[in-house]
Formats: sequence, C-alpha cells, structure tokens
Amino acid sequence: MENIDDIITGCRKGKKEAQKALYDLFQKKMYSVCLRYSSNYAEAEDMAQEGFIKVFRNIHQYRNTGPIGAWIRKIMVNTALEKKNIAPVCGRRHL
Repeated sequence: MENIDDIITGCRKGKKEAQKALYDLFQKKMYSVCLRYSSNYAEAEDMAQEGFIKVFRNIHQYRNTGPIGAWIRKIMVNTALEKKNIAPVCGRRHL
C-alpha cells in the first residue's frame, strides 16, 4: 500500500492488508487520543480497539471531504465518550 487513497480503497473492499496499513498509520496517534479520556493504559487500548472496529465497519461512510485522520479521530473521541458514560453504570450495584 503506497498512498492513503489506495489504503482507503482497500479498506472499503475489506482487504486485511489495507486495514493493517491504516491501523499502523494511525494507531499511536489514536491511542494517545483515547488515553486523554481514560483512567489507565488498558482502558485506552480497549477504547482504541473498539474505535478501529467502528472505523473498519463504517469506512464506506467516509466521504473523502477532509483528512481521514480527522474522521478517525472523531470516531475515537465518540467511542471514548460512549465507553466513559457506560462504565460507571456497569459498576453500580443495586440493593
């Protein structure tokens, strides 16, 4: 995979090597984004993994109108916020 357009096209076709290329390109940056919303490294890693699953499932919705990194970052932030809103509820005990 040479350029980002080829990677995106490959991801849209479900090609694993394209997905790996996109993941490798953005993983560190997106992990850092998730780390800002998490209380520990493991939670940030979970957020990033969940976010990338959403990226690959929804790559067909990316319209090429802006940088793919900004689109991925938005998914990561939304995933992190969703996870933070859900986490406290899951930990509550009912009497």
